[in-house]
Amino acid sequence: MPRKVSYYRNQANKLAQIKFVSENAWYEICHSPTSCGHHFIPKSTATSLRYVFKNWIAVCPGCHLGFHSARGSEYNGIIIEQRGLAWFRDLLKRKEVIT
Repeated sequence: MPRKVSYYRNQANKLAQIKFVSENAWYEICHSPTSCGHHFIPKSTATSLRYVFKNWIAVCPGCHLGFHSARGSEYNGIIIEQRGLAWFRDLLKRKEVIT
């Protein structure tokens, strides 16, 4: 029986996480070791940015929870401040063009 698309997507996600973490050892905000890549613009709103590493943020476990909590907008603000408005605008353009 053929495998479902979700199987291959999950495999691709795992490989992308391994590659991203190997290239981004330290989290940008607290400088702890990276545990995974977090999508700045969520996959649910821009699936086309799923594998665009420019949209990923290297995060530690504690801060990753913070992105998904009430403090998420605070974390997003810090990332935009560190990476710059040009980075943020470019992501938004990519989302509009591709989505």
